[in-house]
Amino acid sequence: KKIVQTPQKPLVAVLGGSKVSDKIGVIRSLLQKVDVLLIGGGMVYTCIKAKGFKIGTSLLEADKIPLVKELLASPEGKKIVLPKDFVCGKEFSPTTQAAV
Repeated sequence: KKIVQTPQKPLVAVLGGSKVSDKIGVIRSLLQKVDVLLIGGGMVYTCIKAKGFKIGTSLLEADKIPLVKELLASPEGKKIVLPKDFVCGKEFSPTTQAAV
């Protein structure tokens, strides 16, 4: 309760999950309270695609791209931090060759 009502600043939140659609309400709420919002998990790929980057066959909610673009372009969107690098491979297995 204290974190939500009277947080110490700066306040950073980390949010992960597979779908933007499941988290959009949480994202909007957190952006009203935090100084920085770090986003991870599968929903990152929808955000990265919305910024114009290629994501290969990674998880994507294509119908949420306009919503994510709007959110990232908003004043609160400047608080969102996405990963800068990724590990890529031809398949999802422990033996596949990977590159950063």
